[in-house]
Amino acid sequence: MSYRQIAMNGVKWTSTASVITSVIKLVQFAVLAHYLSKSDFGLMAIVGMVVGFSALFIDFGINAAIVHKQDITKAQLSSLYWLNIAVSIILFILLFALAPLVASFYEEPELIPIIRILASTFIIAGIGNQFAVLMQKELKFKALAFINVSSVFVGFGLAIYLAMRGYAVYSLVYATLVTYGINALLNVYKGWAIHHPDFSFSFQEIKSMLSFGFFQMGERSVNYLNTQFDVLLIGKLFGTEVLGVYSVAKNISSKPYQIINPIINKVTFPIMSKIQKETGRLRKLFLNVINYLCSVNFPIYVLVIFLAEDIIVNLFGEKWVDAVVLLQILAVYRMFTSFGNPIGSLQLAKGRADLGFYWNLALFAFIPLVIYGGSHWGAVGVASGLLLLQVVLMYPAWYFLVKELSDINFLDYAYTIGKPFFIALVGGLLGYLIGTVLGIEYFVLKFLIFGIAMLVTIYFLNKKFNPGFYEIIFDFLKNNKNNENEKKAI
Repeated sequence: MSYRQIAMNGVKWTSTASVITSVIKLVQFAVLAHYLSKSDFGLMAIVGMVVGFSALFIDFGINAAIVHKQDITKAQLSSLYWLNIAVSIILFILLFALAPLVASFYEEPELIPIIRILASTFIIAGIGNQFAVLMQKELKFKALAFINVSSVFVGFGLAIYLAMRGYAVYSLVYATLVTYGINALLNVYKGWAIHHPDFSFSFQEIKSMLSFGFFQMGERSVNYLNTQFDVLLIGKLFGTEVLGVYSVAKNISSKPYQIINPIINKVTFPIMSKIQKETGRLRKLFLNVINYLCSVNFPIYVLVIFLAEDIIVNLFGEKWVDAVVLLQILAVYRMFTSFGNPIGSLQLAKGRADLGFYWNLALFAFIPLVIYGGSHWGAVGVASGLLLLQVVLMYPAWYFLVKELSDINFLDYAYTIGKPFFIALVGGLLGYLIGTVLGIEYFVLKFLIFGIAMLVTIYFLNKKFNPGFYEIIFDFLKNNKNNENEKKAI
């Protein structure tokens, strides 16, 4: 298979899994919003932030190094696996011990048992982590899709059942624990054929990979703090109830980003790594990835911006109406962050994890100040500050990262982003005008008419002004049809 065919196949399975799991999580989120309080969501936002930060250290930053290094040995993989397990156990102990400090900082004693229960996910994840990375490296996207969907589906069922039985915030806690457990077991089961670790460890075998891992771990840690500082500050300054409303808006605005971006990045990162020395092909692939991400993400976010109130009120209920304006601002913010992931993949493919670390370290000097300044106008001020900063950072991100690694000029970079932006905006305005003229109030009908009008407009505009994206979608659909015909023939 050519890399194009591999990418198509990978996108098919990754997109299927990503869409299904995200829909399941969104449905779970909407259902639980009717059973749980705003404070419950605020508590989980705090716990998610703390556990998520600690989870960054599980693999010691070496997962990307495993994908990047094309001649990795069995001895190296075994040593890295046991290092992964050791770090997971240490993280569990640390978080278990630090839980009272986190609870004291937020003045929420209930955080202690929740954090301690979820700390065990480190050990669980550490067991299956490397197997999932190896399946990604070997482009086993079908197996990864099956694992992700299965674990999330079981967790979804348990969360709903427990919420209906009155377990409140613990319905999310126990469901998360079970989801991690099933995911780890299936990763081991499916990945064992690719590699199973020996009972051996050699620091010398992995010494050369740790410097790559340290920069990767440092970059992800600082980046995570940058993206979660809003949760940290809002929870401290305004309490768990306001944080609960903010977290609802943040979660919804993140869903398109979380669905679309991993689909492309999981597939393109290993391919970028394989062609890392072919600068021309790498440059072309990078611009194409940016175009595809923007062409898919931007229309979805425009739809969310126009229909924010309908989405909040109809899916989550009237008690969450304060999240509407926050959702609109954060949706625009996410539009400007949605094309940033391929830069990270480019860095790692070129073996330059250090660039990402230094970039995020520089941002760490500005983001807390922007968020703290915005907090004087409440949660809306925080969201607005993040949006403004993201717009300002577009040029520096190109200059210090994209240009450095690919020698792409700014006009090409901006044009690749700007073209799908204006196509999505025109489609959204037309859909909004049609919905307004018809005066439709029923949410489902409004959503369908708005969406259809927007899709038709975007289809013709892409065919005329963005043929690269149009052709890749056509090829993708054609590829899926051919695969179905082959299955029928068999």
